[in-house]
Amino acid sequence: MSAPKLPSRYLVNLNAEHYSRNDRFKLFENRRLGLPHGPQRLALRNQAEAVDRLTTPFEMQRYFDLLLDGSPALPQQKCYRLG
Repeated sequence: MSAPKLPSRYLVNLNAEHYSRNDRFKLFENRRLGLPHGPQRLALRNQAEAVDRLTTPFEMQRYFDLLLDGSPALPQQKCYRLG
């Protein structure tokens, strides 16, 4: 059974060129400040590399999800499984 598809009015393409480094820094900081203390320290340690490498909000969210799951490092590849 496949998941129902959303109407196109709810779909948005997240293209990396739409997000400047400053935009990504703001996204990162907003998300980092909501983390518990331990993962927040790890995120701060990786901040510069994360802001440079994670170019869309989805990639950044995936990184924070991995931090909460206990992964201490940035993902080495951009491969994400949906569903």
